[in-house]
Amino acid sequence: MSRRRRRDGTPPPRAVPRRLVVPRRPGWFVAVIGLLFLACLLVGNGLVHSEIGVDAHRQPLGGHDQVPASVLEGGPVLDGRRDPVRSFTPPPRTVALTFDDGPDPQWTPQVLDVLRRHGVRGTFMVVGSLVTRHPGLARDIGDSGSELGVHTFTHPDLRTSSDTRLREELSASQLALAGAAGITTYLMRPPYASGPSSLDDLGMRTVRAAGALGFVTVLSDVDSRDWATQDAETIVRHATPERDRGAVVLLHDAGGDRAQTVAALDRLIPRLKDRGYRITTVSDALGLPPANQPAQVSDRIRGLVVVAAVGVATTLVGAMAWLLLATGVLMIARLLLMILLARRHHRRRRDPGWSWGPPVTRPVSVVVPAYNERENIAEVVRALAASDHPAEVVVVDDGSTDGTGEIVSALGLPGVTVVRQPNQGKPAALNTGIAHARHDIVVLVDGDTIVEPSALRLLAQPFADPAVGAVSGNAKVANQRRLIGRWQCIEYVMGFNIDRRVYDTLGCMPTVPGAVGAFRREALEQVGGVSDDTLAEDTDLTIAVGPGAAGASSTRTGRGRGPRRPRPGASSGVSGTGGATARCSRSGSTGGRCSSAARPAGSGGSACRTWRCSRCFCRSSRRSSTSSWCTGCCSTGRGRPCWAGRACCWSSSSARCTPSGWTVSGCGCCGCFPCNRSSTGSSCTRCSSSRSPPRWPGCGCGGRSSTATACSRAMGAARPAPHAPAPSLLTSTEAPRRSSLVVAFR
Repeated sequence: MSRRRRRDGTPPPRAVPRRLVVPRRPGWFVAVIGLLFLACLLVGNGLVHSEIGVDAHRQPLGGHDQVPASVLEGGPVLDGRRDPVRSFTPPPRTVALTFDDGPDPQWTPQVLDVLRRHGVRGTFMVVGSLVTRHPGLARDIGDSGSELGVHTFTHPDLRTSSDTRLREELSASQLALAGAAGITTYLMRPPYASGPSSLDDLGMRTVRAAGALGFVTVLSDVDSRDWATQDAETIVRHATPERDRGAVVLLHDAGGDRAQTVAALDRLIPRLKDRGYRITTVSDALGLPPANQPAQVSDRIRGLVVVAAVGVATTLVGAMAWLLLATGVLMIARLLLMILLARRHHRRRRDPGWSWGPPVTRPVSVVVPAYNERENIAEVVRALAASDHPAEVVVVDDGSTDGTGEIVSALGLPGVTVVRQPNQGKPAALNTGIAHARHDIVVLVDGDTIVEPSALRLLAQPFADPAVGAVSGNAKVANQRRLIGRWQCIEYVMGFNIDRRVYDTLGCMPTVPGAVGAFRREALEQVGGVSDDTLAEDTDLTIAVGPGAAGASSTRTGRGRGPRRPRPGASSGVSGTGGATARCSRSGSTGGRCSSAARPAGSGGSACRTWRCSRCFCRSSRRSSTSSWCTGCCSTGRGRPCWAGRACCWSSSSARCTPSGWTVSGCGCCGCFPCNRSSTGSSCTRCSSSRSPPRWPGCGCGGRSSTATACSRAMGAARPAPHAPAPSLLTSTEAPRRSSLVVAFR
């Protein structure tokens, strides 16, 4: 059929088909659905296990003005499906044994065995929630010839329940029977009900409401009182009808220890038979139609869904309970381990014989990223400027709109520099500050962190150990006047103090906090600066510079203590003299003694002092061992080995090189890239590329070292061309290399 045209002859616009709108981030949608599903399972499990909405308490009886006399004086079975309510009594010498509160996986099978052994049937008034938990028992009851009735789903007192609650209790129980045994029933017994003489006005309302739903109410006129006594003979005496009259006997197959009930039942049945009693079900005793009929297909399907959901919920909650138990055990074990290791760490650090190494007095660079820190920035900068350790402070104003940069500039403090940039985020601000830092130790401090005067000095001391690449500060909450501040203080004490002492002892520091932490500048350059891949930039940076990272040679973890004082006669640091105490010809030393493969050249096997260095690799992994720690080295026999982090370098004037490429004493240059420092007198400065010819040792000679003003041939890796600037942290095109340095905790 062709589409109708408009009067002007143009065809009508084509209808746009409707499309299903799919969320751009379906992960959130799936997560919400999963959480809702989990919540439904937990609520269902709580209902089934009587942990939610429980009102299982019997209310005191009221008046019975609205209860007909025929009911009060009638039989125990009440048919409220029609008006007036009719009551029924079993004929003489006819007993219907009824069992409440089941099924129970321990006692119900034993009751069924007794009934089967004596060839009789009973009526089981089951709780719907227990049927969903033990569907196999419901099927066993039906297969044995006994009949099933409902005893509500969660066992509440229906006299005080609303009509809606009563309807939900009975319909849920019917679904449980349909799913578990594939049947339905019209028999119902209200919880806490006894004989018809105790029926009050509220109980009569329950009978009529249940009758409107198609249920016949089954009370009892003989109570065995097995719920109150633990003597089998007493139960038998209470359960025996008087004067051979017919009766509905109340027993229990769940709700406690029913061992005496099972024993009493095994005695009661033979005695009743001896007196000529017929023991049968309620419907058969009263001549009613069979109580259990096959359930409709729709009811069976819904019942199966309910049973399956309860099974899944029960399994899930059980697994979560075991997981919670395991978590509790692990938390206790972790707490004990933390206490032991933290005390060990504390004692070691307070040991008078312990030391990081020579005192570190060289200046540090402090980088403070700030965005709209008007309230705190002045106090933060003043605290840094008042430090007892020499430092330059670089405040990076990351596009603040509240005048943060102007406040810092107005302070006019010496050694404080303000760098402004458009708002790019904290990682970019940190990288900008690191690029402007002039010293080889960089301290990262948040814009709301106020440091103590000794903080920078204490952070710098661990860098006396060449293996330390980062130091974690100890941050604490200053404002503890409010509850949230106190809670956060507890979190910081546990996370930054106790936990990090343990991590330092084990050599597995996970995070150097962004609030206060120090790094070697070389380590930051090797990893390419601070990453913005995730929101946890401090953790990412710590992992990048930590030991065992990709591309890093394996080095010692430090075990949280740093180097000890060297033994007498042992070399301190990496030897640059070419002596036998610093160079191993091959690999392998353990236990403080050198093996035959690890003896230094020309030493005769006696001068290699590894002490606590577990393994010493020279040729394969470029490691040497001096005193109590392992450092990098070269295994070739030329010159004096020294490790500058990037390559295997050669020292030109002094005996000890650090990973930054310059010597501790004498400020001699290592003669290989990156070496951008020289010496004037006794202090170290950066190389000056403006002087020609160069006059500083190790600077600007392009592969040569110098003494005084003459350049001699250097025996190290190739240096960059003369006057070539050192690569910037932010502009370097070199592939980032991961550091093999150790993270320590101060």
